[in-house]
Amino acid sequence: KAFGIQSPKSHGITGYDINDYFKARRYKEIAQYCMGDVLATAQLYAKWRYLYEGLK
Repeated sequence: KAFGIQSPKSHGITGYDINDYFKARRYKEIAQYCMGDVLATAQLYAKWRYLYEGLK
């Protein structure tokens, strides 16, 4: 948990798995994996923005 943010990679699927998931038509799991990245990125942005504002 870097910066107190749960890693989206902690649920078993990684970028290396996407090709196999796609071939197996496991689109929902791919979408969930991508959404985990989006949420983690948004949380990190919010944290950095908060910290940056505190430096002004």
